[in-house]
Amino acid sequence: MSLADILPEDIWRTIASHLSAQKRRQMISLNRVFFNVALEERYYEVQWITLDWRTLETLVRLQEPMVARKVRRLHIRAWFIEHLLKRDALLSPGTIVKYKVATWTSFLCNFLNPPAKHISPNLLGDALSTQNAGRYYRSLKNTLEAQNPSIPSSHVIIRSMVNAITGMAGVTEYHFEWRDLPLNNDTRMFLTLSVTVFRINLHSLVLSAQISKFEHLLKNTSFPYLEELNLHFDYAPCIASQDGHESINKEEDILLHAVIPFINSHKTYLHSLKISSAASADLSSFFLALGTFPSLRRYAVQLNFDQAHLSVPTSLTQTLTAHASTLLHVQLKPYGFDVTSPPLPLQRTMSELWKPVLNNPRSLTNLESLTMPSCNQRDMLILLRRNSNTLSHLCLLGRFLGYQDVVDVVDVFSHRPYALKHLHVEIDVLGKQVIGLLARRLPGLKTLILVFNRLMDVDSSDLVCSSAPELLKKYVHFWLPYIVRSSVRYERRLQVCIL
Repeated sequence: MSLADILPEDIWRTIASHLSAQKRRQMISLNRVFFNVALEERYYEVQWITLDWRTLETLVRLQEPMVARKVRRLHIRAWFIEHLLKRDALLSPGTIVKYKVATWTSFLCNFLNPPAKHISPNLLGDALSTQNAGRYYRSLKNTLEAQNPSIPSSHVIIRSMVNAITGMAGVTEYHFEWRDLPLNNDTRMFLTLSVTVFRINLHSLVLSAQISKFEHLLKNTSFPYLEELNLHFDYAPCIASQDGHESINKEEDILLHAVIPFINSHKTYLHSLKISSAASADLSSFFLALGTFPSLRRYAVQLNFDQAHLSVPTSLTQTLTAHASTLLHVQLKPYGFDVTSPPLPLQRTMSELWKPVLNNPRSLTNLESLTMPSCNQRDMLILLRRNSNTLSHLCLLGRFLGYQDVVDVVDVFSHRPYALKHLHVEIDVLGKQVIGLLARRLPGLKTLILVFNRLMDVDSSDLVCSSAPELLKKYVHFWLPYIVRSSVRYERRLQVCIL
């Protein structure tokens, strides 16, 4: 009996963990453990986001259950399936029949044969025939394009994906973007199967679709051990009568009768909830209907903070006050307005939003990270002081701060200057005075992002080359500053990364 058979698997895995990825690949033939480690690294994360040679090659390998079992993260953007469906509709009926004459088994066999050295352009016209299909796939490794009519039909692709998903019982993280995928028998089977196969082991779920599609996505769906949930509601053009009011009302009804029951049914283990929306629906009723989650640690929301999308601002902060004792990470991100000059109605909305939080001294306390739309200076400082002993990540959005405002923010952390690691803040004027203040008073920063309105007292050459390093080396080991200028109005950014 060889040494490879005597030592237990955990010892071999410990040995493999101390080797580089290249060395592990070279030792794949040593024993079964190194072979499994290589497969786990190669197929740990699978992305079906475009139809190219690499995707087809991966799809072929995933037809083997032994390989499919190694997948832990699966990302799907279904737009390319919709593209294939449109392409199939444009092809003549005779051509589609030729596609379906070749079985999926023969496609796999032809695909895995050694590639030919060269393909003549004259062969492209004959590639649709069953006889030349294998030669086409072998020969087009470097020039494979999704729009070429010799790509397999949507039926073949979807059935292959369904077969691959059948073996992916070990998936723990699933990302799915619906895009414009139409519902037919194949896509329904695809959606239903993913729910069935991933049910037991899934811990993280990310879904992006129009609100109307969530009714199909979440139908008869349950993941008993789900810990992280991220839902994005895509924008949908209103095509109903009455200027789209019927469509908006239907979206709100789906949110209350399909999405809310799904979220609330996973309250036992859920510790991270993120909701983002580009839809036209008013989400106030949605947030008011959210239940309580005993283990919730992270709460993130990104949407339009205006009357049309959040008619009752306090509905958003209800979750903050209900989970005051458990939340550690809060992210409230404005979406869809010019942060440099928010309109007055929006400012009133933000004032109403923070009112119940400010009135409850137990709300938003002891946070480790906070991203918030900036309210007035007094209220903002009240919230920061509540978390001054625990914050390590701070992002203030929506209002340009003056120099004294920045001083007030820095003063909140004066008793623990090395604790704040990440800071994102918007300032009116960027100059040496502000950079020097942050360098002296917050020496523990690892990441600094300054969005500024005006650049004064220093030019970009000073920041990139000479002045900034000489100034900042007095206070930190090394700062690498650079300016990112955009053609978009008001967008000026200085990002400093400490190496």
